[in-house]
Amino acid sequence: MRDLTLAAWRGTVPDNSTALGETVEYVRELLGRGGGLIVTVDGEPAGSVRWFPVPHPKPSWEIKRLGVVPRWRGHDLGRLMMMRIDEHGRAAGIERLQLGIRSDQPALARFYETLGFTHDANVRLSATNPNTAPPIALSKLLPGSPA
Repeated sequence: MRDLTLAAWRGTVPDNSTALGETVEYVRELLGRGGGLIVTVDGEPAGSVRWFPVPHPKPSWEIKRLGVVPRWRGHDLGRLMMMRIDEHGRAAGIERLQLGIRSDQPALARFYETLGFTHDANVRLSATNPNTAPPIALSKLLPGSPA
């Protein structure tokens, strides 16, 4: 999964992105706390995403490292992965999702807004990059969860 994340993120973020420095051990630890998804096309890994529980009054997951490799961009795989996270989260009793986006990637915020996320100044991300501007924080309630 780490290598797939690197393949998806290289060239889309500056070298100071913490995604580019993740170790296999760190990814394994996050997956152990939560979960992950790899999407394939004709048996070829095309993208991945991870999630893990975070403290919040509502049962919540933080989404990390959604990425699609260049060859498969433009095929709605990111949207498909996020739909699967919604389904899996609801089945697991999760009511809320949160995520952070690099401040230099505003187009990603628009993508997540189409999925029902809204800007949320109250989000407390599990980790932020100390070498960049504060991230754009977004959250959403999962459909079917209490308001």
